[in-house]
Amino acid sequence: MSGIRPGGPVGQFFAAAERGMAARAGTNQTPAMLDKVTKATGNVLKAAVKEGGAAVKQGPASYAATKAFDAVRNADRFIDSVLTNGARRSSPANIVGTPTPAATFTADKDRYGQKGPSSNVTGLIKGAAELAQFVWAGYNHGKLGPVSIAPATLTQGGKSIPVHLVGISGTDIVQGQSTSLANNPSVAFGKNNPMFANAKAAILATVPKGSNLVLAGHSQGGMVAQQLAADKDIQAHYNVMQTVTFGSPEVMTGKPEGTIKRIAANPDPVPLLNSRSLGAGLEKWSPADAVVAKVADAVVRRNSNQQLIDSDFGSKWMGFKSHIDDYTNESNGQLSQMDALGRRVGVGETGATLQVNLGQRKFFSSPVNSTGRVITP
Repeated sequence: MSGIRPGGPVGQFFAAAERGMAARAGTNQTPAMLDKVTKATGNVLKAAVKEGGAAVKQGPASYAATKAFDAVRNADRFIDSVLTNGARRSSPANIVGTPTPAATFTADKDRYGQKGPSSNVTGLIKGAAELAQFVWAGYNHGKLGPVSIAPATLTQGGKSIPVHLVGISGTDIVQGQSTSLANNPSVAFGKNNPMFANAKAAILATVPKGSNLVLAGHSQGGMVAQQLAADKDIQAHYNVMQTVTFGSPEVMTGKPEGTIKRIAANPDPVPLLNSRSLGAGLEKWSPADAVVAKVADAVVRRNSNQQLIDSDFGSKWMGFKSHIDDYTNESNGQLSQMDALGRRVGVGETGATLQVNLGQRKFFSSPVNSTGRVITP
């Protein structure tokens, strides 16, 4: 545990955690186990900030930031070990692609702010909210899987071209599915993780080489979409045109191809939870400051690819209600001004649209312990 005082709060936590929690990680990532992982991670970060605050009194702020980052790295390694242990104790599973007709979604409950049938039923995506509805179909309790891929026609500037639209939903507690809370740190730090590996395998196995790609994701899924846009294998075989994320942090990984548009609701805390924002907050840390306020100020002002929208929920549930519901709202003032590629459209301008071929849409599972083999009917 380089950089962490063995007798300090972070060191004490890891000593206890490594003895107990990793050993108790069961065959699957059950909600109870994931709750323990989440609380454990929170304890690490709180302890890191506490140690950083003490370090400020002893030396420069950069020393405090270094101490805290050491703690975060160790937290990341600890969660990786939990994931690895869980994967080793579960049976390897294939990535299964399931053809899914539009009729599958006709009886689904409308998403917040949805007007009429969703894009999962009509196939027409005219704006960012309808793109979010396409992504949200991945929240299906593991019945279909969190990743969906469909051929589509992108129309912009009076011209139409063929693309493949990839939708990736976010954190979802489903037994055996790699969308758990514990997967988030590896994704945020741009590390390899089962969600990314499975989505990549599904694309390589089913999308014809040389195709144009439009990637879209929510929360953890948006981070995975950014990883895919920066992946050398994906870039070698495809033309990544656009990546649109909803409520997702910026991922520190490689050089993405194409344009990235990150859409974030004002009170949503999740887009701020990345390594860059953590560093920005901790470097300005002092006992009188609120770390979260520093993070928000540093990140929102610096990230030019982030577009803010207002919320119908404010700080309800500490902003997480906004994280869940604001992005599918077709009545949201700012969101309604964004086209199907997440770009703001001026008055009198015509934005891009996507017409999805729902008859060829497939959903893909994302097992925790994946064989990497993609099976489609």
